[in-house]
Amino acid sequence: MATTNFGYTYRELRRAKGYSLKAASGAEVSVQFLSQFERGESQISFERLDSLLRNIHVSLSEFVAAAGSDHLNWMDWWAYQLTEAWRLRPADIDAAVAMAPPSAQPAVMAINGIVLLDQEDQRGALTGTSLAAVTAVLRRAVRPGMFSNLVASLAAFALPQDLRIQTVTRLLEQPYVRSYARYLRPCTTAYAVVCLAEAEVVLGSATLAGEWLAKVDRQLRPADMYERLMVRKVQAGVAYAQGAVPQAERMRDQVLRAWQILDDKVEYQLFAEHIRAMFAMIGDDNHGTA
Repeated sequence: MATTNFGYTYRELRRAKGYSLKAASGAEVSVQFLSQFERGESQISFERLDSLLRNIHVSLSEFVAAAGSDHLNWMDWWAYQLTEAWRLRPADIDAAVAMAPPSAQPAVMAINGIVLLDQEDQRGALTGTSLAAVTAVLRRAVRPGMFSNLVASLAAFALPQDLRIQTVTRLLEQPYVRSYARYLRPCTTAYAVVCLAEAEVVLGSATLAGEWLAKVDRQLRPADMYERLMVRKVQAGVAYAQGAVPQAERMRDQVLRAWQILDDKVEYQLFAEHIRAMFAMIGDDNHGTA
């Protein structure tokens, strides 16, 4: 979340650019809310802050540079920039390296090196020091948290199988980490396990992946709609890998119809492309019926 000192920086930039409170608030927030934020009386997410900055034609990177990063939650910043990059919007994922604590910087650099690759290209992309940095994060944490979950989610296809199995085992034994902010979804337990399960089914262990997904499914709440769709998507992949092609295609179509209800055309397109790529990778690797 953006901290209260950011409100003062926003006000100074808004005034310097010549925008009124009404023009700057646009359709994102009320004038009253924006005024409260500028006075340090309200906090907002990076997602909403980015929208407000667009209204005054300032990039999020420029804003953070102007505000300084002493009170910045660097992981929120990184997760948000990653989300923007996936949505094909301007992003600065490398800024997170300098913002991160020294102990986390090697893993952030390693993830940044593979995160925008196609999943098929991520296989074997982590080697040497980059793999060691990611492995250290996944094995060192006393209890998996948002940072280790994010690393596991993004590195799933690049990890050796034994590390995927160890990571999922630990995740399923711990209390669930949840977040309903869109850009923090990859930091949740469910997202991490689903990503690791997807890598497992594509790389040849559909039965094991199905077991992981069933355990995640039992932990989901009614409000966890996005996570449930993620689980169903990979369960369709499990069915496809096991040769149940008609069932897999029905599941895929059901997931895509449900996704359309969420009414985010960009995310729907990305999700649809992702599920098509998953089926293609399973077929190409001869792990199911192509």
